[in-house]
Amino acid sequence: MTEQHGRPVASYKTYWEAERAVDHLPDHGFPVEGVAIIGQDVRLVEQVIGRMDYGRVALHGAIGALPGVLIGRLFGLVNWLDPVVSGSSLCAG
Repeated sequence: MTEQHGRPVASYKTYWEAERAVDHLPDHGFPVEGVAIIGQDVRLVEQVIGRMDYGRVALHGAIGALPGVLIGRLFGLVNWLDPVVSGSSLCAG
């Protein structure tokens, strides 16, 4: 991995202000693939790789929800089996 050197072009007091400025760039034709947001005391460097459109945001949200859906289905299966097991023990006695 090669180290890239850049130069600061703007400074903002909050991350929200910096993020808003980066969102503004592609609206005016500036390629954001080489832009980085560097946090205070270089504890955080965020490399911008492109603009997120609504489809990509929806896809990431769906992927993030997948573990919850799978766990919910597992608990649903256990809840469905519980009455079957309880009912069979009453018939055996």
